[in-house]
Amino acid sequence: MYHLIKIIVVSVTLLWVFCYQPANISATEISKEPTQGVQSKDPENGYGDISQNKINEISIKSNQYIMDGESFISSNGTTVSVSGNTRSFIAVDIIAVDVYLQRWDSNKGRWIDVKAVGNFRGYYNAAISGGKDIVVVPGYSYRTRSHHWINENQTTENEYSYSTYIYVK
Repeated sequence: MYHLIKIIVVSVTLLWVFCYQPANISATEISKEPTQGVQSKDPENGYGDISQNKINEISIKSNQYIMDGESFISSNGTTVSVSGNTRSFIAVDIIAVDVYLQRWDSNKGRWIDVKAVGNFRGYYNAAISGGKDIVVVPGYSYRTRSHHWINENQTTENEYSYSTYIYVK
């Protein structure tokens, strides 16, 4: 009986060691800088708006309703404040901003969504904003991705903004 218990304890321990260890942090990943996006000039605050995406497009996209959309990120130790806003030229049926926190994954070579911060909606308004404070794992670069959208008279407009990234120590 003693040997059976010993075998079970060893087996469970080995399973835990090999199956439940966090695999998201490695020394090589922590040291790698993002190859996409723009590093913030301010180490604690990042910003981006929809006009930055339009500069890179072949044709300039004109919006009938979306005037502007912005993404923000700021850090205070290992807590980051993540937010976004959308503004329109007129009050619209639905105005929204969906905000996401992204972390650079050097193993995959891309930004990954680590938290859906919130889906913020306004009805018959010309502006909406929202955000949240989130505790993050230090040793990574983070940024905000925001999906800005408006629905007016059964017409939907979409834009995206990405903040500059910051490194959380």
